[in-house]
Amino acid sequence: MQTHNSILPALLRRAAILLVLVLVATLWLTPQAFAQGRGFSPEQMKERMAAQTQDLIKQLNLTADQKAPVDSILAQQNDKRLEMFTKARESGSGMQGMREQMMALDEETASTLSEVLTPDQLTKYKEIREAQAAQRGRRGGQ
Repeated sequence: MQTHNSILPALLRRAAILLVLVLVATLWLTPQAFAQGRGFSPEQMKERMAAQTQDLIKQLNLTADQKAPVDSILAQQNDKRLEMFTKARESGSGMQGMREQMMALDEETASTLSEVLTPDQLTKYKEIREAQAAQRGRRGGQ
């Protein structure tokens, strides 16, 4: 029969092995989870971006003359954004370095939209984008 003193080291050894296995699994799965784009394929991301664009167009109360050019500008932005995500996945670099590129793309888009939107609509667009950025920040940056 084992004594209490001999059982404790065996339990600690098993617990340590289990902890190491959990850490290894976590480290192994984390890059794969990022590579999966949080479960979204490029096609799904494109569909999601298109839906967000349509929601944005509705929120801005665009005129009939504004809808086509704004839709085109935002579609181009979405294509560039998707390309950035794809490159980040392929390189394995993740979100590092993308933040500056995304901010530059947002500024470029706002500048282009300023040629089509009224000042009030442009202000509303910027407010919506800031709210979206804040929401992404709470989710850990997407």
